[in-house]
Amino acid sequence: MLNRSGNLQLYHKSKLTPGVEILPSFRKFRWIEKFAINLGGTVGSLGTDKVRKVYTTVNTVNASPAICYESIFGEFFAEFVRNGAQLMIIITNDGWWGNTAGHRQHFAFASLRAIETRRSIARSANTRNFSIH
Repeated sequence: MLNRSGNLQLYHKSKLTPGVEILPSFRKFRWIEKFAINLGGTVGSLGTDKVRKVYTTVNTVNASPAICYESIFGEFFAEFVRNGAQLMIIITNDGWWGNTAGHRQHFAFASLRAIETRRSIARSANTRNFSIH
């Protein structure tokens, strides 16, 4: 996020999707790297953040992003709020679920997280689901 003061604030996804963004014992599974596109992403190790970061804005609300898979973990998600998030933003690529229940379940988790944390959630996904929580 870039706010009016010019401060660049970065967050790296911390809960990586197993099989797509992280593999246990990667050396043993190096052969699967050539299939990464078919799996919907990259295979290997991606940078992660250890702290649930809160974006600060000028004279407005403090917001935090949950990226895709991170939104299904209630305790993990709540750490953003404990760190000062007043608004949560879920950003997800749900299109790869296709015509399955996966994207609808992922969508439903946003309502559950809003109730659990008593926070408004803006959700951006590349599927047909839309609502305000």
